[in-house]
Parts: sequence; C-alpha cells; structure tokens
Amino acid sequence: MSDGFYEGLLTQTCTIKSRTLSSTTKDAWGVPTEVIATTSASAACLIQQNAETIEVTVRGKKEMVTDIGFFKSSANIVGDCIIELDGIAYQVLSVSNVMGQGHHLEVLLKKIENS
Repeated sequence: MSDGFYEGLLTQTCTIKSRTLSSTTKDAWGVPTEVIATTSASAACLIQQNAETIEVTVRGKKEMVTDIGFFKSSANIVGDCIIELDGIAYQVLSVSNVMGQGHHLEVLLKKIENS
C-alpha cells in the first residue's frame, strides 16, 4: 500500500491543540495556568468510534478509550493534546507510530464530555 493510498483514507479534517502550563501566569494558589494553543487547524485524519474495550493508564489514572484516530506520521500530536472534530473534543491518551515504519500515527482518544 503506497502512502498516497493511505492518505486518501484520511477523509476528515480536524484541529490539533496543545496543552502547556504557563511559565508566567499563575492562579490564586500559585499554580501555573493551562494554556491551550492550536498547533494545526486543518489536519487530515480519520476518527472512528472504538468497537472494543481498551483501557490505558495516563499519569496513574485508568482511562477508557472511546475513539481511535489515524493521522499522517508528520502530524504534531503528543499525549495530552486535544483533537477537535465537528464540534467534539477528544483528549489524546496515547500516540503510536504503528509498526515503527513512519507510515501513520494511531491515536487513542477519549471524548471530552460537555465539549
């Protein structure tokens, strides 16, 4: 399968946002505030509802995977990013370079309620 064929399967366009802690702004308790910034406003992707039970541990907390996303290997996605598609936001739980070949990224997602 050529990369051109695979990229043709990425029929959706989503927004990728990064989450960082501010080095200058702190809340009332002195804790750095979270900054959310768009890193890609039009990333090619395919997000599908997860058909099986997958549970991952993120920072010591068990999370249920609700959806799986597929992206180009060049997509700037890391754990804890936020993916937005059609008004729905997803938290990135895990990012895998499938088979280590740089072909595509498989991203485990959790739907953010009330997004």
